[in-house]
Amino acid sequence: MMFNRKLLPMVLVLLAWPTLSTGQVEGDLRLMDSTNERSGRVEVFHSGQWGTVCDDFFDDISAGVACRQLGFDDGVEASFQTFPGGLDPIWMDNVQCAGAEASLVDCPFNGFSNHNCVHLEDVGVHCSGCPTSPSASCQTGFGKASLSIVEKVPGKEKLVFKMAKGPSLTFADLGTPLDFVPAKYSLCVYDDVGNLAGTMAVPGTFDDCAGKPCWKEVGPTFVPNGYVYKDKLTSEDGILALILKAGGTGKSKIVVKGKNHPKFGATNLPSVAPALAGSTSATVQLHTDEAGCFSASLGRVLKNDAIGFKAVN
Repeated sequence: MMFNRKLLPMVLVLLAWPTLSTGQVEGDLRLMDSTNERSGRVEVFHSGQWGTVCDDFFDDISAGVACRQLGFDDGVEASFQTFPGGLDPIWMDNVQCAGAEASLVDCPFNGFSNHNCVHLEDVGVHCSGCPTSPSASCQTGFGKASLSIVEKVPGKEKLVFKMAKGPSLTFADLGTPLDFVPAKYSLCVYDDVGNLAGTMAVPGTFDDCAGKPCWKEVGPTFVPNGYVYKDKLTSEDGILALILKAGGTGKSKIVVKGKNHPKFGATNLPSVAPALAGSTSATVQLHTDEAGCFSASLGRVLKNDAIGFKAVN
């Protein structure tokens, strides 16, 4: 078959044109080459094509900007070796965010395509905290769940969230609060249309809380099946206790208790009830920055006003 030489220049131009992605806008971010939605290699959309970001000068502040742009509370920089290098252009280098930027491309950098990097230096992030809307990938299947919020007396606000009779969970599914790189746990409360109504976080740590270890393993010796966090000073976002228990089907459970404690001058528990006022349901999720996520949909609202909220599944 003869090839039409007049068409050859047009064919070469089409082959050289960058692959366009639909639904993206200049400066969008995505995370790639990971097993979960909150970590991966950072890629930025520029000139109709996805490309990577070099790790030169990239730090926790820049990671925080990237994670907030992606819809998470915060982030920490991950080693570039954690995720495979990309194949697309390297768009950004020497990124140095101040922290208040709305997007990564608002941060100072060398300019698109100006770099001295190779793909082994592509940066990745690990995002923590609450996503701006409920995650669809969370573990569900808790047979009994409830949320109770009492905010009648200023300074004495209380919150209790329970999930019980849950799916089969292993000890490893609970995360690692007692580790040299400890997990961070975030309680995320959403209203009936998926808006984030409140967030509370507890980091893993070997430190003491009010003279006793904040975290401890529970269960049989050498074969623990859960963790318990306790802090009567409620220094971390007003959280008094967090119980994580693994087990077979119907045996796993999660409990979060928070309060503002006037005796100790603790007022860290955020107000959540006003943001839920008028909601006909609520979704509560417990996220860890190690990608674990547990969720309950509470469709039976028993109390709902600006000073209190109570719902069960």
